[in-house]
Amino acid sequence: MANDVSWQALGQEIRFAVVGCQYADGEPFPYQNDPGNSVSKSIEAAAEKLAELSGKAELAKVPFAFWGHSAGSNVSANFCNYDPDRVVAFGSSKGTGGPGGTMPRGKEEIPMLFAIGKNDKAEWVKASLTSVEAGRSEKAPWVLALNIKEGHELGGSLNLIRPFLKWAIRLRLGLSEDGKTSSASVSGSGKVKLEKVSIKEGWLGDPESYEIASAENYSGKKKDAIWLPDEEVAKAWQGYLK
Repeated sequence: MANDVSWQALGQEIRFAVVGCQYADGEPFPYQNDPGNSVSKSIEAAAEKLAELSGKAELAKVPFAFWGHSAGSNVSANFCNYDPDRVVAFGSSKGTGGPGGTMPRGKEEIPMLFAIGKNDKAEWVKASLTSVEAGRSEKAPWVLALNIKEGHELGGSLNLIRPFLKWAIRLRLGLSEDGKTSSASVSGSGKVKLEKVSIKEGWLGDPESYEIASAENYSGKKKDAIWLPDEEVAKAWQGYLK
């Protein structure tokens, strides 16, 4: 997937490295649960090894933006629980439990997008929706995209996830339009300090009609609306669901 031309084009646009990983195991795929954080730690170790091999020490503490489908979504969600301060954003396609788990400090600040297929397994849809709504009730910058036409397949979800990640990476790292400069600073621990996201601004979408408008011009019931960060993502959300 890291060789996909669309991911590479996005990486070049925002000057972000595209890295893929794959975990293999027998049924019932215990790596997805990761109770001891061994999978999350292996992702950290891979970044540290890349820093060593490349001679670029700063890569050892690089922030991550995650995308995953199904099992890949679950692995990504686990890392958000493990080290939320290191996660720029998370785009999930058909994960089986949403962002999962508890809400450790800092997790509520991660912009997350969840593409869920209504025709997926009923227990997976219920678990995902319950988990996502718990975060949204805490005013977390989480976007829900419930597609009534899809099941567990990847479908057209990447058409929404890519612009969402582009927006989130640019904002949280304070990137210039050309991606060459950033206002982000580094903490004493070597981690990049990520900008916070406010849901008081942006766009809103109707979860039934999929009509969209800027927050100030939205005519529907705002308490029921889906928060969307900007016009580009709002149009992608509308297009994906329609």
